[in-house]
Amino acid sequence: MPYSTLNDPVDVARACAALDRAWAEIRRSAPAHFICARGMQERERLAVIVVGLAMTAIDETDLAQIAIRKFWRTGLAVDAMESSLDDDRHLSPRP
Repeated sequence: MPYSTLNDPVDVARACAALDRAWAEIRRSAPAHFICARGMQERERLAVIVVGLAMTAIDETDLAQIAIRKFWRTGLAVDAMESSLDDDRHLSPRP
């Protein structure tokens, strides 16, 4: 559980609220196939991002917004890397 790194119950509550807010926003803006295919995995990734940023944000609204930006930025980087790996696999000679 990513929240185990937070010691103060107030910080845990703030992180939980930010996660719920951020995930709701991501679900509203993400394509349905994205949520269906990788929903739980992506929510867990968001939780890790939220916890990592928890001590830097002003409040849960700020934390949610920062986490959403990082979620999309890092997700796009991962997707690009996976796409690049897929392209490389197609270029490799087959045994």
